[in-house]
Amino acid sequence: MSEGAFILIVFDLEGVLIDNRERLLRAIKSINPHAKSPDELDPRDKKLFWKAYFDPKLAEELDKINEEGIRVLIEKIKSKKKIIILSGSPKEIVLLHIKKIREYLKKKGYKVDFEDVIWRPRGDRRKAEEFKFSVIKNILAFKGEIIEEVHDDNPNVIDALKKLSKKAFLWENCKIKEVIE
Repeated sequence: MSEGAFILIVFDLEGVLIDNRERLLRAIKSINPHAKSPDELDPRDKKLFWKAYFDPKLAEELDKINEEGIRVLIEKIKSKKKIIILSGSPKEIVLLHIKKIREYLKKKGYKVDFEDVIWRPRGDRRKAEEFKFSVIKNILAFKGEIIEEVHDDNPNVIDALKKLSKKAFLWENCKIKEVIE
């Protein structure tokens, strides 16, 4: 570890710290009532789905704290780890989620200052794994930190980031499904 470097834990928001399943389902059903996942939508409908899904009002109304994810976050806060939030969602939704998390933690007696909160820039259409890999590579190159853990619900992101981290936690249905070391 280089001098001045410190250890980071990287958390995704949706599917890890935030339970967004109800918003996801509502956005899918608004486009195709028979579909169960965005993968079942044709390309034209996928564009409509993403527009519905990334509606901040819908996120405010339907997204909830994921108790399991917050429990893990609190463990990391207690162990004095630096926390980075890295989300593929747009700024408006990320800020709504950060506010919900901070309010929840405050009620539990915790104050958290995240090292960084990073969202996808407007117009960035890269796949989640490409976007997140690029961000983490820049953090490693320019800040000198060590990534101890990555928590994400996208298997492609986990595959891309496990090379840059000591441990990767794949989340499914708002719970840890697999730990990759």
